[in-house]
Amino acid sequence: MTGILPLVRNLLTRPDAEALAEEYLATAPDASRGKYRRIMEKWFEWCAIYELKPLDVKRVHIEMYGTWLRSQGLSKGTLKTVYSTICSYYRYLYEEGYLDRNPGLHVKRPPTRHWSQGSWLTRDEAQRFLMLAESHPDDFVPGCCCLMLLNGTRVGETLNLDIEDWHKHESVETVRVHRKYDWMQNLAISDRTSRALERACRNRKSGPMFVRGGVRVTQPQILSVVVRLGHEAGCPERITSHSLRRTFATLAREEGVPDIQIMASGGWSSREMVDYYDMGRLSVTDNATVTVTKALENNNE
Repeated sequence: MTGILPLVRNLLTRPDAEALAEEYLATAPDASRGKYRRIMEKWFEWCAIYELKPLDVKRVHIEMYGTWLRSQGLSKGTLKTVYSTICSYYRYLYEEGYLDRNPGLHVKRPPTRHWSQGSWLTRDEAQRFLMLAESHPDDFVPGCCCLMLLNGTRVGETLNLDIEDWHKHESVETVRVHRKYDWMQNLAISDRTSRALERACRNRKSGPMFVRGGVRVTQPQILSVVVRLGHEAGCPERITSHSLRRTFATLAREEGVPDIQIMASGGWSSREMVDYYDMGRLSVTDNATVTVTKALENNNE
């Protein structure tokens, strides 16, 4: 409740548009509220410069603001977040009856790509990468890399593991992963991953699975290691933590693993998401161009 009280006080003291923004922000997740507030503050500042009343703006004004942001060097991805925040604000005002129209309803937003090329490791590069990870002096590195590359876990899921999430059964060992969208899943791990986790835990019986200097490893820390290992493994592209997840999907498909099993291990909800991760490899390794070329050559014979 202490975090809400300042919002309530602001509702009583701020001008109309900004007070309504605080009402809108009170419904936002705690982790996102600060970012949304900064976006709204900059929007109000821009409106003030051009003597626009925020509650009287039209769609064209929001799009003009976006054009101005792009001219200042803002990326399309960040602009999408800005548009989403501002348009959600006006949708909230319209739905709550503060406005009789929604100026953000038809705002043209930057197009969304349905897949990205991304980077991944080939089979040989992945083998070298894991060998380098296992010889790394930091105990957390082999376990993190094995889980992301051999199980396809997200970096956040990996680093949030506690030792208590590792279960050893007679026939199989598992880790209990806290998935995206707040659900839990038990994942079987290989003997290679198990040995890596043994090294990460040493003699500890509880607490974070992966630590450095006595505290839980952070995403920037593992990212810097992964980038360096990718370079040492001879990959021509920059390898990130997410590249390891993509590599898991591509190598599993190369080996003929059924999509349903890949989805289960990676926590994907549809085959389309596996296609998304594997699209980059297919565009390079698929023989469609060879087939078409041969077909045209045969017609000329």
